[in-house]
Amino acid sequence: MKSLGPIALIAIAVEELVKAFKMVDKASGDTAKALGVSYEAAQQMTSKMNDTAMASNDIMVNTENLVAAQNSLNGMLGTTVQFSGKMAEDFASIQTRLGLSEEAMKGLTQLGFDNGKGLKENLKTVNSTVLRLNNQNKVGLSFKTIQEGLGKAGALFRLSMKGSTEELTKAVFNAKKLGRELADMEKTQSALLDFESSISSELETELLSGKELNLERARAAALTNDHVVLTEEIGKLTKQFGPDFKNNALLQESMAKTLGISKDELAGMIESSETLMKVQSMGFTDMNTAQAKYNEMVAAGASQSELDAKFKDQAFQSQMKSVSQTDRMEAIVTRLREVFVSMVEPLMPVVELIGDLFEGIVKPLMASVGPLIKDISSGLMAVLKPIMQILGPMLETFIQGFTPIFAPIREVFASMSDLMTDIFGKGEGLGDVFKVIGKVLGGLMTVVFVPMKAAINFIVQGLQSAISVVGGFVDIFQGRFGEGMKKIAAGVIRFILSPLQFLVDLIQGTINAVITGINKVLPDSAAISTVDINLAESATGLLPMKNGGITTGPTKALIGEAGKEAVIPLTEFYAKIDELIRVTKAGQNIYLGTNKVSEALGTNLHSIG
Repeated sequence: MKSLGPIALIAIAVEELVKAFKMVDKASGDTAKALGVSYEAAQQMTSKMNDTAMASNDIMVNTENLVAAQNSLNGMLGTTVQFSGKMAEDFASIQTRLGLSEEAMKGLTQLGFDNGKGLKENLKTVNSTVLRLNNQNKVGLSFKTIQEGLGKAGALFRLSMKGSTEELTKAVFNAKKLGRELADMEKTQSALLDFESSISSELETELLSGKELNLERARAAALTNDHVVLTEEIGKLTKQFGPDFKNNALLQESMAKTLGISKDELAGMIESSETLMKVQSMGFTDMNTAQAKYNEMVAAGASQSELDAKFKDQAFQSQMKSVSQTDRMEAIVTRLREVFVSMVEPLMPVVELIGDLFEGIVKPLMASVGPLIKDISSGLMAVLKPIMQILGPMLETFIQGFTPIFAPIREVFASMSDLMTDIFGKGEGLGDVFKVIGKVLGGLMTVVFVPMKAAINFIVQGLQSAISVVGGFVDIFQGRFGEGMKKIAAGVIRFILSPLQFLVDLIQGTINAVITGINKVLPDSAAISTVDINLAESATGLLPMKNGGITTGPTKALIGEAGKEAVIPLTEFYAKIDELIRVTKAGQNIYLGTNKVSEALGTNLHSIG
């Protein structure tokens, strides 16, 4: 920041502006697809959600999760309406802070439509009810467990309880004590309402257990959809018959049949109920501070009205503070970006106009260029295909002809090298001689790969030709006519010369393989230079300079293709030589460091005549 100053701030602002644009564009696009509305309508909704985010006092609320809330609400109800900013804000805040599932949010939202209360008001009732039930039952079920259970309760239970948040919470609480969802009680309800079978199972259970079983209250509750009483009665039943259930297989079958569930499901209910009681009896500290304070006030004799007045809001607010510090910091950064979102909104129509303009240019351009490119590609393939059909068998014959010649010779020399090494010792006498011969032969063996290398180079040149031609057309359409024509011409020339270059590569590759083999036994000072002929580069006016050279006028040259090279004006070079001659004539000593001179001239002094 200090080194760049205002430039850094501008760069950050531009970056944030780009991020804001991407977010607004994505949010609008996703909304348009999800709701089946136009992009413009979705963009207007995004704009209003940005206004809501800017005005919100909740740091966890931002444009992105407000738009997501609108989409979720519409998805739940199958609508395409714009819900109020307050409703979307509550939805986004609660889901972000409490981490509730989509299913739970859907159930709680629907409950709000049923009873005419908002999300937050219903959650306050849920949490205060859970505090009371935990105290009465001497257990410690969490707020979130019950909230998620409410989401899974289903429409039948919400309707049968006439939208009563408190009654629904009680029913879910009783089911959760048994380790079940409220919806799981449907099977038991149906079984109890099958009076003939239910009464028969009841009598059988009493006979096997030796205990009186009274299901009249449970049947009445099942008949009237009183799920609170129904779940309470099932809880009492599992507690009463739990000990006998464990050791009597016939009783297990009878009880499960009475409740319309499997033996394993009934065993799970009994186990969950007993586990909750055991955990509570161990005296573990409850992390829910609201529950601890609630229990203290109950023990001190506080009335229910006093408890509701204090805890209905406090328990909910306590849960809403569950976000981590990292989440808060990320939310703060996101909220700061809302300013850039506000800046982007007025620019969206301009961006759309530019997009329409480019679309108007690209469509006719591609309509013209597309067939042209297709024709060029078809032409290239039409020429390449017969050439490759001719060259393919030639390459195969060439390789097959060289392989049987060099393979046995190499094996013989390798065997002789090993034999000489055994006789004269490693690295001594004739062993070294045969190793040198092996190196030469190894160099000559590269002849086998020459056709393969030439073929690959032939294909690459064809692709480069096509790319160069297409690039030339692009340059022309973008107004760079001269550069475009040069690229097209270079591509066409390269393509025309590619078959000839293939033959040149075969010949010079073979020659270079022989030179490489010979250079294995020659000192560096006597090394023979390899051949490098590139017809396309020569034809397009580029003089390769990797082996040096002298030009006497303006010349297009290709430098640096073999690594580091130096371009030195000869007038300056001659001036330095004249200076050396004068110093020598004056009788002074001259010391030249070979490495330094070589580095300065960009060449190897051993190769200078």
